[in-house]
Amino acid sequence: MKCPSCNKENNYYHNYCYFCGAKLPQEDSEVQETQDVPEKQLPEEHTQKTPSPKDSEEVITDYKDNPEEEYMVYSRRARKRKPKGSGATKWVVTICLFIIAIAIFAFAFYVFYNQFINPSSKSDDTEKITASFSIKAEMLDGKPVHRLIVQTPNGELVKVLDKAVPVKDGRADVILQNDELMNILSKSENKDSKIILDVKISKAGLHDKQFKVSFGMIVPETPLKILQPANGEDTADSNEYIIRLQVNPGASVYINNDNYTDLIKEDGNLEAKMNIPDQPETLYEIKASQKGFNDNVQKVVIKKGERNSPITINEKQPIKTSEDWVSITGKIPAGASLEVNRSLKSQPQIDQVTGNFRVDVQLDNLSLTPCTIKITEDGKEDYTTEVVIERSTTANEYTSKAWEFKYDLLKSDSQKFNGKTFLVAGKIKEVLNVSNTGKTTFLVDVSPNGDNSQLAYIEYWGNKKLQEGQNVRVFGNRWGNDKDGHPRILTQFVY
Repeated sequence: MKCPSCNKENNYYHNYCYFCGAKLPQEDSEVQETQDVPEKQLPEEHTQKTPSPKDSEEVITDYKDNPEEEYMVYSRRARKRKPKGSGATKWVVTICLFIIAIAIFAFAFYVFYNQFINPSSKSDDTEKITASFSIKAEMLDGKPVHRLIVQTPNGELVKVLDKAVPVKDGRADVILQNDELMNILSKSENKDSKIILDVKISKAGLHDKQFKVSFGMIVPETPLKILQPANGEDTADSNEYIIRLQVNPGASVYINNDNYTDLIKEDGNLEAKMNIPDQPETLYEIKASQKGFNDNVQKVVIKKGERNSPITINEKQPIKTSEDWVSITGKIPAGASLEVNRSLKSQPQIDQVTGNFRVDVQLDNLSLTPCTIKITEDGKEDYTTEVVIERSTTANEYTSKAWEFKYDLLKSDSQKFNGKTFLVAGKIKEVLNVSNTGKTTFLVDVSPNGDNSQLAYIEYWGNKKLQEGQNVRVFGNRWGNDKDGHPRILTQFVY
């Protein structure tokens, strides 16, 4: 039958055109029996041609009633059709490959960045920065501060506020001024009035560690040191007594509510002359005030002397001489006797009626020598007093003869090397007293590690102002030990 599309002739049993694939017109019956057609009448291409794979033809074998006759009947040339949804699948596969490529690139960049650009970001999860904190309020250069002590075994740098402090031997001390802490506290909304600080500790090769440290503000008392009376109590031999204080410049001082601020000198020292009333003892309340500090209130007691000294010395101490001996004159009660603990050039001369005396004391050492005088009266206890004698010398002559200060040796034997010159070098631990006679007593720490285990007692006859914590070099004569067993040094030369 003829194809209506290409006008080619097809066999009657074809449903689709063999040449163009168009659908051929059908008879009324869906299937017609195949007529017996002699093999020789079939077109050569139907009997000889075998479909190739590229023609994609479906082969149907149709057997006639006669099994010996077999005819190959070819269906229409089938068109290849694209499976439904093949385009969407390609898009999905493409997107997945794109995502995988981006992930591989990102991972490669991450490895490169950590290895070459920022190697410090690498960290060993088995090691983390640890730290402990403590806070201490103290004075630094006359100002109140808080010392933040950071203990960290593996940190290298501590950052707090605008401060960066390196860690040394596992510790970093951060000094925080009270003024800046008060400023932080004023802006804080904490109801418990605690200061909260962000502390960052870093180390090369480890991630930085952030800590929060909170503490309460510790406001110290106004610095106030009572130089005289050093122990808070003293006895006045007359109707006047001088109270000596040391405060910060800018502080205010009140004694029994009377304002003595105008007497404070530039170095913070103050001397107040008090009239001692005629009573056994008088209590004085001393208050120091300063902005940024709490008030510091201390009390001292001045007692009225019950017994007047039975001896009067005419010479002012230290009694000076350029010779190897010196005369000491004065007055003792009539009938009393006198003894001196030093070698005498001659016997004491005493007027038994008036009590006037003179005693010539031999001197074996340069600079300062203490001399104890004992007065004996019938029916009364013995009375002793000490005077200091100065045999003049020059600083070069005196300091060139100084010996090394052997602390343990001198402490163990109070009489060893008395009168010899020693060099005492160390830090002033405490100023004990500044007397009206011009003598200042203080303790010097000479221990190698500065732990106050080795203290020397110094009596200084001079006008230098000395403060606690000051490093000094003292050239002086050794004279026994003080009441606490510290080696005693008398000196004119403090550097």
